[in-house]
Amino acid sequence: MAIKLHSVTQVPSDILRKLESFTGIFREREFLEQLIKTPSLLQIAKELDGICLCGRVFGYHYTRAKKESIERLGLLALSGDERRREFLERYGHRFTSEQRERICHKWKYFSPSMCKIRDHKIYFNFTLDALRGRGAEDLLTYYGGEVIYAPICDDPEIGEILKTIGQPMIVECILNPAELTTFCDYPLGKIWLSSYHVTLNPNARQFDQDGFQENSVRPEQIHSIQILQPPFRYRTMGS
Repeated sequence: MAIKLHSVTQVPSDILRKLESFTGIFREREFLEQLIKTPSLLQIAKELDGICLCGRVFGYHYTRAKKESIERLGLLALSGDERRREFLERYGHRFTSEQRERICHKWKYFSPSMCKIRDHKIYFNFTLDALRGRGAEDLLTYYGGEVIYAPICDDPEIGEILKTIGQPMIVECILNPAELTTFCDYPLGKIWLSSYHVTLNPNARQFDQDGFQENSVRPEQIHSIQILQPPFRYRTMGS
């Protein structure tokens, strides 16, 4: 069974017993970085990470897209050039010729180094914390992901049209941790430990990580697609 890192219901009972002895630290500290200065808690984060690496985890992809397309095709790891070409083929008719010229001009923003960061990669979070005003709003407001909207959504005419295409959604995927690239040591274990922290301390900040994979997400790996309504706020997707 895949692990929901924003929940503690799947934390093994022996680790929960270990964590009970640190209740005071959890209630006194606000940030994960403060917790893992305690060697025993860093070791528990490593243990939790190891559990994740032996199975599957849920990842959350925030986007504005067509639900039926994702249900049929999954999430495709395409290049930015492919995505932008497909966007114009599919939706270019919604823009005037002058607007299309502005779009193509603004897309020159994507330098080779920027393309290297985004091309053939699908990005995920592992909690729903981005719905607390921490990074998901533009992804849900403007169609197509950053490779489409980043340089053009600040154009008032174009931005308003982007808001009318697709639906804002969270795509909940079942992922193989071995295929994920993240940006710190023991990331999955630290996220899971942080989720335990916030159950004890209302002032604690949930730790999360961006991660990406370079393989497409197959339709059968998609566990659910939740359509959102503005304002985009945190809500629970199961336990």
